[in-house]
Amino acid sequence: MKFLILFFLILFNSFSFGLTYKSDGSIVSSNGEILKKSYADLFIENYLSFRENHQISDWPLAGLDHPKGYFGKKIFIDGFPLPKNPKGIFNLEDISKFNGLSKNEFIIMVIAFANDSWLLKNKIDKSTALELRKNIQTSIKIEIDLINALESELQDTFSNIEKEITQEVSDEASGPGSLACSESGASGVEDSGGRESSGVGEQGC
Repeated sequence: MKFLILFFLILFNSFSFGLTYKSDGSIVSSNGEILKKSYADLFIENYLSFRENHQISDWPLAGLDHPKGYFGKKIFIDGFPLPKNPKGIFNLEDISKFNGLSKNEFIIMVIAFANDSWLLKNKIDKSTALELRKNIQTSIKIEIDLINALESELQDTFSNIEKEITQEVSDEASGPGSLACSESGASGVEDSGGRESSGVGEQGC
């Protein structure tokens, strides 16, 4: 029995030391094979699935799940995939990029799929949100003219939304158990600065 346990431990360690755990959430094998996609890729896939009315599995949803490491449960309509909360990042530019979008695309997404109470709180007509849902292209990339027009029309709203999102991310990150979603990995752990280090490390939330 002890021999079997030892055998599996050696096998596991041999496999783990050939992996690279990246700060974007992806896991890459020693031969370059992507074993787990980045959070940006996964969020965009689930965002598209939601827009196309496809079932979403293995990803937390607004109104249903409230796991640590994700945010937006008070913002989005029920069933919307929650964006990932990047550990140690509190500015919307980088939060958006971590989830595969530009800052303005992220804000447009928030307005388009916000729940009624959040829209009311931020003095945004529901008709505006519904119109945005129709105009967002399947490819996620929104017409630049639409972004510019909305940013000009809702300049104060854009600013308030940015503050609200960064505050929610900060509150979520400082809450009890906020480090619970860290994942341990071996050899080739990449830190938040994009550098790789050897030995056992943690993958940020």
